Amino acid sequence: MAKIFTTESLSFLRDEFKNYIELEDFLRKYQNEAFDFSAIELVEDSDYPELLETKINEFYESFDNNPKDEFSLAKILYEGLQINENQASNNLFWLYLNLGPFFSFIKNRWIQKWNENDEKLRNDLERFLLSIEPSHNSLIKSPIAGLWWAIHLTIDHSLEDKYYYSKVFLSERNLRDKNIGSYQLIRDKKVLQAVLDFYNTYKNKELNGKRIGSEAIAQQMIKTLNQIGGLTVLSYLDKDEVFQKMEKFKETIFLRAREVQLGKKASRIRLEILRNNDKGNLINEASQPIIKTEQKEAKSIDKNDKQEKVLKYFNLRNNGEYNLTNTKVDSFFFQTAIRKNFENGYLLICYNESGYINRIKISKLLQKQRELYQNGVYFENTVNRILTIPKRSILGIIYSQKGVKYFKAILSDQLKDNNGNVGLQGYKTMPFNYDTIEYIPLPINLEVELSRLIFKSFNASGKSFNNPNYKKEFKIINHFGDNTEFKLF
Repeated sequence: MAKIFTTESLSFLRDEFKNYIELEDFLRKYQNEAFDFSAIELVEDSDYPELLETKINEFYESFDNNPKDEFSLAKILYEGLQINENQASNNLFWLYLNLGPFFSFIKNRWIQKWNENDEKLRNDLERFLLSIEPSHNSLIKSPIAGLWWAIHLTIDHSLEDKYYYSKVFLSERNLRDKNIGSYQLIRDKKVLQAVLDFYNTYKNKELNGKRIGSEAIAQQMIKTLNQIGGLTVLSYLDKDEVFQKMEKFKETIFLRAREVQLGKKASRIRLEILRNNDKGNLINEASQPIIKTEQKEAKSIDKNDKQEKVLKYFNLRNNGEYNLTNTKVDSFFFQTAIRKNFENGYLLICYNESGYINRIKISKLLQKQRELYQNGVYFENTVNRILTIPKRSILGIIYSQKGVKYFKAILSDQLKDNNGNVGLQGYKTMPFNYDTIEYIPLPINLEVELSRLIFKSFNASGKSFNNPNYKKEFKIINHFGDNTEFKLF
C-alpha cells in the first residue's frame, strides 16, 4: 500500500512557499538529502501499490549511467507501478513520490543551480516538486508523473517492440514537455502514433541544403495538426489517414520550421550584439527565445541611460500557454521583461503570418494573477517576436521578397489595443506575400525624419533598401536596428 498526500498537506506546503519568514531557512529545508515529512499528514491507501525499493534503486542506477536517457527511466517506473489511468491522474499520489523516493532525482536533474537568485530557486522548487495538478497538461510535464504517462500513452502491445513509440516520444524532452505532450489531441493513441511517425520520418529534414532542426519540426508539425483538427474530427481517422493529412501540408511545416530556426539565429545574434555593444538608443525590451547557455539579459535603456526596474516577466510558449512571473522561467520559449518605464505602454505580439500584431495594454496585463493561462497565441499564427513599447512609438517592419529587403513603418497608435486579451490575432499589417519578416521598434521622436517611410495604410508596400532616395532614412534605421542579419548596406 502506498502513501498519499492529503489535500490539507498540499495546501500547507503551498502556503509555506508563499508565506515563509526567512527565505534562507526555507530553502535550506529543500537542500537536505531527504525531505522532512514530520509536519506533513500522509495517508496509506491500499488501492495504490507501493513502488518497490529494487525499482527505485534500478531507477537511480540508470540515471547515474545516463542522466538524459528518459526512456529507460520511464520504462523502469512504468513497469514498477501497475496502476490504471484513474489512479495515475491523482496528483496527491505523485506528490508523495516527488518528495519521497524521487526527491534527490528531481533536485539533481532539474534544480542544479542552488547558488543563483533565491527567488528563482524558490519558484523552481515549487514548479518541479509541488506544481502538479490532476490534469493531462500538468501530469505529462511533471518530472515523475510525466515519465509514467509518456509510456502509457505510447506503449503498443501489437508491435514487436511495444516501446517503439515510447522511445521516439522520449528521445527529446521537449517533445513531452511542450512540443507534443501539452496538446490534448495526443490522448488519441492513433493520432499520437501518426504524429510520432511523421516526426521520426522528417526530424532530420533539410531545406536548401541546411538541416531545419528537430525541435522546430516538432513545433510546426503539432501546430499544423492542431489547425487540421479544427476542420476535421481526427478521432474518426485511422493512423495512416492522420499521417497523410500532415504529409499533405509537409512543405508548409518545413517552411514554418525554417522560419522559426532563422528567428532563433537572429535572436542569438541580436542578444550577442546587446551584450557587447551598448548603443544607448534602444526603446524596447525585446523577448528572446530561450537559449540554454547562460546569457546576459538584453538591456532596455531609457532616455536617462538608467536601467529600469523589472515589474514582471511575460513568458509565452508556442502552444499558447503564458504567465507573468517575478523571475525568468526557463521552460518558456519567449520571455520579455516588463519594466517600470513601460507600465503605461503596450506589449506587442508580432506574428510571422501576414504581419499580424496584437497590441495589449501592459497595465491590464499586470493584473493577471493566475499561475498559468491558455490560448495566448492565435491558433492560425506563429509568434515572430514580442516587444514592449511606450505609449507611442514607431514600429518598423522589414520584410524580404525574392532576396530583396524592404522597409515600411507604422505608428503604434494605428493599432487598436486589445486591453489584456493576449490570444487575439490583432491587426493585419502585411496584405501581400513575403518570404521573411522582422519587427523593429523605433522612438517616436524620429517621426519627422522617417516620415517618408511611415504609412497611414497597412496596405502600403515598403521601400527597397537598394533605393538610394531613402539612404538618409535607412542610415537611421540601421543605427537603431539590433539585428546584424539585416545587412542594410
